[in-house]
Amino acid sequence: MMNIYIMKAVFGISNVINLSIGLALTFGLMFQVPLVTHFLIKFNIISYESIKSKRPYVIVILLVFAALLTPPDIVSQLFLFLPTYILFEAGLLFSKK
Repeated sequence: MMNIYIMKAVFGISNVINLSIGLALTFGLMFQVPLVTHFLIKFNIISYESIKSKRPYVIVILLVFAALLTPPDIVSQLFLFLPTYILFEAGLLFSKK
């Protein structure tokens, strides 16, 4: 027996509102990265040199979070990752002693 899957578009104000709120919270959370970076360095929880040397790991972690927190398409993942990474670098820049 063959299974046939039919996709239906689901429109409704509640779906739009849920998506909007979810994306706003996700982007708001990820845009706190420079503050977290700055305070971790300022309060000597992690050194500037240490976090700078772990930059490739930070990139992978940010990509994973972007993949988990956005809808499953590469465009929204990149729209979350790129500003977050730029803000991470800004946090490093402003935390440099």
